Amino acid sequence: MSALTDVFYDIANAIRNKTESQDTFMPNEMANAINNIETGGGAVLLTENTPFINQFNFPVIIDNNVTNTAYMFSTCFNFNQPVNIPDSVTNTAYMFSDCNNFNQPVVIPDDLEQANYIFKNCNKLNQYIVLGRNTDYLISAFDNCKNFNQPVIVYPETYSVANMLSNCTNFASDIIFLEGTRAHNKVGILRNTNTSLHKNVLCDNASKYKQTSASTSLTGTAITWTQDGDNYYNTQYNITIMDNA
Repeated sequence: MSALTDVFYDIANAIRNKTESQDTFMPNEMANAINNIETGGGAVLLTENTPFINQFNFPVIIDNNVTNTAYMFSTCFNFNQPVNIPDSVTNTAYMFSDCNNFNQPVVIPDDLEQANYIFKNCNKLNQYIVLGRNTDYLISAFDNCKNFNQPVIVYPETYSVANMLSNCTNFASDIIFLEGTRAHNKVGILRNTNTSLHKNVLCDNASKYKQTSASTSLTGTAITWTQDGDNYYNTQYNITIMDNA
């Protein structure tokens, strides 16, 4: 065994003693641990082949070659650590679903194929979330995040936001569809939210939203719009839609 390997083993053992855990790096992975030393060390290196890690709450590093993080932390009820999602990732579906205590800011990378249900049932989540450009699907992304109350910006490339904020009972912030959005499916986007709270939906083409049929309305139920100039209002759901926003 080389002297350098001895040093790596000594570092690994020191981290084990610090964290009181055997879940730490092997010698050939110590470069990642050293890079993460400012967080206290002992981070778990996650790859697409990482075994199911239910219930843990350790700092993590996601390998830069990972493309699929679907279900990675799903049902890790105690997990509440900062997570950097690499740009290589294209699928984050259910990534943090049922993480009941999860509440660290997350930047969603660009060019995702889907982020469906990514934060479903994250009951304590109330951080500003940056949604990446070119994300195709955000179906039920924040479903049942009962404390979530942050502005949501939907980029033009997003195709579906169906039920994106359903059951977010404290949501009273703005949803902003940037100009040129192609988010065709908005059924149920505010389903089962608190209609007594004020919600703004800003978009560049109110004609997409003023129909009253269930298939095209924001809530999935027939609603009536009142026009005032270029803007449309719905008093039942406290929604304001502004042209050319």
